[in-house]
Amino acid sequence: MGEFASKGVGTGALTTGIIGTSLAGLMALNQGNGGILGGLLGNGTNSQQEKISALMTENTLLKSNAYTDGQLKDTNSEICGLKTEVAVQGQQIQCLEKQMNLREEITNGKIAQVALTANNGIDKVSCALNCLQQTVAGISSTYVPAGKVTPLPAPNPFPPVPPYYPFFPPIPPVTQTPTVNGGGTEATNTGTGA
Repeated sequence: MGEFASKGVGTGALTTGIIGTSLAGLMALNQGNGGILGGLLGNGTNSQQEKISALMTENTLLKSNAYTDGQLKDTNSEICGLKTEVAVQGQQIQCLEKQMNLREEITNGKIAQVALTANNGIDKVSCALNCLQQTVAGISSTYVPAGKVTPLPAPNPFPPVPPYYPFFPPIPPVTQTPTVNGGGTEATNTGTGA
């Protein structure tokens, strides 16, 4: 049985090789303009191959264009959205610039006012300091002019006289006491006066 098995394997391989070689030869002979066999195996002319190739190229181009159009639409919508955002941000930036300029003007005005007030204060302090320096220089000099010294008042040889008040004796108080016979009140002087 071993003989038959190896003989079958060898025969199968030989048969496959012959068939493959034959088909390859037929294909080679069928190539070109009609080939030797006149297009017996379906490849008689290149026009069918060219049509298929052209259709495949056109199909690929159409798919590519469709994809590109879709991408362009998406990109255009994104660009429109970005333009809107940029416009809004531009308006916000202009508003912020106006606010910043206004704040800067206010700040500059306040700085100028503070500087003016400070300069006026410095001028006053400088003037007061100059006056004090002149006063100190006048006081500390060895020669003091008579106009700088305040004279003392001259002593009064007479003592002060108290104001004159005339003497009056005290007046007793007046009281009212009711009387029985007249039915009214009558003023009586209870004091011992004149």
